[in-house]
Amino acid sequence: MTLSALLTTALVALSSGSALAVCVSGFVRDSGGNGIRSVDIDFFDVRTGAKLITPNDNTDVLGFYNICVLPGVYYMAFDPPIGTRFMGKQVFGIDLSSNQSIELNVTLASGLVVSGTVRDAGGNPIFTDIDADSVAGGRVHLSNDFSDSLTAQYWIVVPAGQYRFRFDPPVGSRSRGLQLDSVTIDADTTIDLTLPDGLILSGHVTSLAGGIPIPRVSIDLRHLATGLKIYLANDKTDTTGFYTVAAPPGQYELRFSPPTGTRFIAFRDDTLTFQGDMSYDVSLREGVLVTVQATDSSSQPVGGVDIDFKLVSTGEKIFTPGDVTNVSGTTTVAVAPDTYDIELDPPLGLPVGPLEVKGVTIDSDTTLSFVLPDQPRILLSGRVIDSAGSPLAEIEISIRSTLTGAKAILSNNTTASDGAFAVASPVGLQDIYFAASHKSHLVGNRISAVNLGVDTSLGDITLESGHLVTIEARDQHGRPFIGLDYDFLTANTPTEIFTPWDKSDSDGVAWVSLPTGAFDLRTTYPGAWVDRMVWEDLSINSDTSIVLALSRSDGSLIVQDFFLYQNYPNPFIGETIVSYMILVPGNVSVEIYNVLGQLVVTLADRYHPAGVYHVPWGGRNGSGDRTASGVYFVNLRLSTHSETKKLVLLK
Repeated sequence: MTLSALLTTALVALSSGSALAVCVSGFVRDSGGNGIRSVDIDFFDVRTGAKLITPNDNTDVLGFYNICVLPGVYYMAFDPPIGTRFMGKQVFGIDLSSNQSIELNVTLASGLVVSGTVRDAGGNPIFTDIDADSVAGGRVHLSNDFSDSLTAQYWIVVPAGQYRFRFDPPVGSRSRGLQLDSVTIDADTTIDLTLPDGLILSGHVTSLAGGIPIPRVSIDLRHLATGLKIYLANDKTDTTGFYTVAAPPGQYELRFSPPTGTRFIAFRDDTLTFQGDMSYDVSLREGVLVTVQATDSSSQPVGGVDIDFKLVSTGEKIFTPGDVTNVSGTTTVAVAPDTYDIELDPPLGLPVGPLEVKGVTIDSDTTLSFVLPDQPRILLSGRVIDSAGSPLAEIEISIRSTLTGAKAILSNNTTASDGAFAVASPVGLQDIYFAASHKSHLVGNRISAVNLGVDTSLGDITLESGHLVTIEARDQHGRPFIGLDYDFLTANTPTEIFTPWDKSDSDGVAWVSLPTGAFDLRTTYPGAWVDRMVWEDLSINSDTSIVLALSRSDGSLIVQDFFLYQNYPNPFIGETIVSYMILVPGNVSVEIYNVLGQLVVTLADRYHPAGVYHVPWGGRNGSGDRTASGVYFVNLRLSTHSETKKLVLLK
């Protein structure tokens, strides 16, 4: 029977059912023209990606198929049976919206077989979903892309090439997903795998307003020490906002990235300690949508431009996933209303340079259009390693002009997993900086006055391990200083140590890494104080915490040993709280005196580590007897310094 006759028969049979359906018919053959039997054929809606239910959707012994669906636009997948050498195929743009049935013949090419077994840590077969990405670019369509939960076996067929394979266990499994990078397939290959066990991290992602579940939020984990990204299977929230992933123990940066185009602001926690199964719920606030359009001087769109938003108040770069322009030169991100410095960095190889726009206030949905300047740049490359010679990933590279201090806008300015970097640098005399992640023990490195005129390789750059110094700055009322900049100079010379992350955050705290040695500490604060030396010959030989007390009253800097706060309530009936902050550890006494200067009671008399303390006083003397109403004084003494506050007791 001819194809036309078969198609006519199918249409006649269909007429007794739904007259709205249309059919796709044809043969699936190999490269020799032979029909392939038992090829599974599926339809997918191009708008939603939903798979249609299509009974009898396999080819017969001649390779013929006939499938009828409702009018629409689809793509089709042709998947040969497992155990063959045929590669599956996808055909896009199947337009059936005009109610016209079509004939579609397909040829399946032969490929190379990648097969093996997948088991869990106990040696048991485990179902896994398998994906393959060509290193040359693009996801490869795999037929039978799973391992069998009974036999542990899998069988996929790919063309010769280099691949990244992913093996994902079921949602909720304690087995960790596994990613194999740069696997060369030039012949039939056997790969047997064991998926290691992990700890379970799970939780719900909801909106801050209303607690509505947010689906399709991506979850990422990155090692704090190295910046390396942990491969996570099933790394997106479901329709209820729930996620569950398996990962090894460690200290991580945890990222939640909502779907592109939503108003939800991405969230990042860079202090996650993961030592056992744990639940981590997060609520995402809604912000405003900022669409950025990047063009060159000829008004042509520039794709691949990396967009960074930095808070003017602190200089902090906020986490904005999806902040790279597409081929039309646009991207959209969600940010909180605020004032930002915006940096645009085009990819290497384009005849345009970076752009920085300062002080952009964003308080509603907005579109920002930028023209990138014509500017020559050269390729600056190298590798960053630790003192043992091991590569360091996620090290940030920044460049400033030696003459003007102007900072270059760089894209892809972090090292890869092998420590390598390649950035497009402006020409001229430049200072080059290498910074590890926030709160890392790795000491930053700076190479000064490098004359860049041609493509340059810096070779291996070493970051030494140092000591993490935590600095907290507060005023005489206990309020934090935000955006306070710290500079450390070697004690015997005026040489400044490069210390990334050396500005205090919203809690008045900064973390810097320093080598062993003696340093002078200098602070700079916008507007009020410039280059004030607050600590000389500070010895650093281990992880250290420093608390600074700065006066806001007259613009001077004061380094104090403690703060005594006014008791609360005052006046009081019954009980009041005496609070104080100790900045330099030592023996502290806190005593209550009457108006005659007589000691009433000692509230504290002991060694105090640095910190904030709260001590109650219920109006009783050292013998436990109630004292008379009236005026009393609380005196705090540390070493040779003391401070007194007045208390009023009422009956």
